[in-house]
Amino acid sequence: MNQPSSSRSSNDKAADFRAGPPAPDLNSQFEELLHQVWSAEAECGFDDRLDLAVKYRRPARPKLG
Repeated sequence: MNQPSSSRSSNDKAADFRAGPPAPDLNSQFEELLHQVWSAEAECGFDDRLDLAVKYRRPARPKLG
């Protein structure tokens, strides 16, 4: 009998290739989620400050002299 030296068939190797890279561990996923949340909060805070600055502009100072 002619069998390949490895115990895996060629179909198993093809299935592994299509599976892609392994999923990141739970801590990495949680860290990425926190980063996205913090970035979104920072952007919302900036937008809020910008809206307030446009809404409540300081009146122009009178010219002296």
